[in-house]
Amino acid sequence: MGDFHEERRTRSRGRGVFLGIVLVTCALVSPVSMPVQATVTVSAVDPTGRIAVGEKHTCAIRNDNTIWCWGDNNYSQLGSAIVSTPESDVPVQLSALPSGRVPSRISAGMYHTCVLATDGTVWCWGENGYGSIGVDGGNQTNPAQVVLASSAVAIAVGGFNSCAVLADNSVKCWGRNNFGQLGNGTTNTVANPTPVTVSNIPGSFSVDQLEVGLYHACAISTTGGAWCWGYHLNGRLGITAGSSVLQPTATSPLGGTGRTVSAGGLHTCVVLTNDTVTCFGRNNRGQLGQNTTTTENATPTAVALSASASAVSAGNEFTCALLTTGAVECFGANGVGQLGAGTTSTSRYAPGAVSGLSGTVVDIVAGTTHACAVMSTGEVRCWGENATGELGVGNTDPSYSAVAIASLNIMPTTTTT
Repeated sequence: MGDFHEERRTRSRGRGVFLGIVLVTCALVSPVSMPVQATVTVSAVDPTGRIAVGEKHTCAIRNDNTIWCWGDNNYSQLGSAIVSTPESDVPVQLSALPSGRVPSRISAGMYHTCVLATDGTVWCWGENGYGSIGVDGGNQTNPAQVVLASSAVAIAVGGFNSCAVLADNSVKCWGRNNFGQLGNGTTNTVANPTPVTVSNIPGSFSVDQLEVGLYHACAISTTGGAWCWGYHLNGRLGITAGSSVLQPTATSPLGGTGRTVSAGGLHTCVVLTNDTVTCFGRNNRGQLGQNTTTTENATPTAVALSASASAVSAGNEFTCALLTTGAVECFGANGVGQLGAGTTSTSRYAPGAVSGLSGTVVDIVAGTTHACAVMSTGEVRCWGENATGELGVGNTDPSYSAVAIASLNIMPTTTTT
């Protein structure tokens, strides 16, 4: 998600990126095809995709399938439960999805959040200045349904955009399009609340996983190729380009077969099928995991982690990787403790462990300046910036180590089909 602070509009208030900020944050979402709503008890459950971080807010799907959010609420990111309050430093429950629908995956942008329900419908709330919510009108305090041509099997949210992979393998995006983030060959400076089809995806390219950054998006195919589109600067698309890329374009060779992708503020990282991580884009704070004077790199380059990796999450100017050992290592900017190193520093170019994560981590997500991990027990632990309570621990003090959110467990006890 372009520098989460790269082009921030003046607001009346008064990040995920991603980056989904996401900044982006943005969250790793794997396709799930669940067209019929029913609940069954199973012995194995998927704990991933149930937490999302934006610039200064965090949302999660609790183990009883209710939705809870905390942090900044200036754009209704926390929903109608505390509509008149600018922030909350503890989780508050969002309104339930209509007609008994069950949320299965959640993803956040700068100031908005979306969930994928088990019946294939998509619901969003929060800031809607660019049509990020997928409906006409202003900010949404309750989940609003996005009208799609068919059932969605995956979602990705970042910056001021949202995307969904549909059951027919098409990709629909909506929201801001000043750098071609919608991927349909156009740019504009107006709101785009109506989902449009991402073009130029080859018929042989079956989308396996999708992620949206601040001003760019990337997808991984079922054969392991990576394609990106949107803002071109700093090599974040994995290619050297002279202008914004308005349609999906293949990255430079990844050095292996891609499994999952994470789009951050100004950079992108991919987990390969051999459990290594490769990153490309901006490296001014070491977010590529490369100790070099080169401040950007369009060529995917491997990160030297202490063990093999199962997941990666790219934040604004930092990155966190989940190792197959269940530990987490982060690298990049650390001005507010977003690396979880137990202290602050200008930056860190080599991966280092996150303190406060004793136990096994099963999911991670990085936002603008904070990150969260899900433990195997379902407990959520967060670290980094906390000016608006985005860590959810009852105060607004930053935490340089991972701290647990009291009474919040997001490990599902059942799965749906």
